[in-house]
Amino acid sequence: MSIDRDQNLNPVHRDVRRESDGWGVTVYFGSSSQGGVVTNIRRHVYATRAQARDGDIGDDIGRRGRIA
Repeated sequence: MSIDRDQNLNPVHRDVRRESDGWGVTVYFGSSSQGGVVTNIRRHVYATRAQARDGDIGDDIGRRGRIA
């Protein structure tokens, strides 16, 4: 299993954790396992921890529990 990395070859992790307004998760597009690098890295906040674990970069606010 390879580690996903950004354009500077730094490792990128989903990093689910409690935040002041909900549960945050780092979401991104791309994968180094496919020979490329991770792009479009963002932090999304969800109402519950389970929703954050399932978070996706395509989620808009109000979709699948995303609140910020």
